[in-house]
Amino acid sequence: MNRIATTALLLSIASLSGCGGAKYDANESNLRTAVTRFLEMDGDVCVSVGRWPVDVSEVDMRLRQAVPGGIANRMAALEAVGLARSAEEQTEVDGFGKTVRYKVRRYTLTAAAKPFLRAGGDEGQDARSNDLCWARKGLDRLIRWQGPVQIGGRTGLRVTYTYRVESVADWVRDDAVQAAFSEIAQVLAGAGKSESKLIVEMTQDGWEARGVDSDYGTHRGAAFIRRR
Repeated sequence: MNRIATTALLLSIASLSGCGGAKYDANESNLRTAVTRFLEMDGDVCVSVGRWPVDVSEVDMRLRQAVPGGIANRMAALEAVGLARSAEEQTEVDGFGKTVRYKVRRYTLTAAAKPFLRAGGDEGQDARSNDLCWARKGLDRLIRWQGPVQIGGRTGLRVTYTYRVESVADWVRDDAVQAAFSEIAQVLAGAGKSESKLIVEMTQDGWEARGVDSDYGTHRGAAFIRRR
């Protein structure tokens, strides 16, 4: 960072600090608060199978052994733990000037799934996509942060942290569920070990986490601070 840019950054921080004092300091306490608040709002850990109801074809069924994480095994696992129910149905597809009808096993969500549902997809298109959220991530510890730097009139840092997993749903501990949704085991195994990153920006209310953005972290001249 050149001398002019450095001076501008310091003046910006000093100006904000004059408005409120310590809450603008780039210290561990303030950054922990920012990351914690972000995870409280956006820390759900979910699995998704797309739009409901879900149709599993005979071809999908034949691939169950070859594709452990395929849709047939995923839906069967959710049915086994009571989050979905299935029935044989007839469906049809139009193509090449003719209608083709074939059998599917159609899965719908049960009442037991409602506490875990989070709507997804494009609401403007009346999407029926729902994620099943099975836990929440919380802040374990801050590992390091880079910055602050200024880019495009914004002042921010790139924070690296580890997470803990809280409020884990009982159904994700089922062996069939973990076999079908391998990402569940990955998240659980990464607790306290896997490093995640967030951008934290300075605002009039102090430091606020904004999500993942590599601009600050890769900006030349950013300070590097490690916590052990």
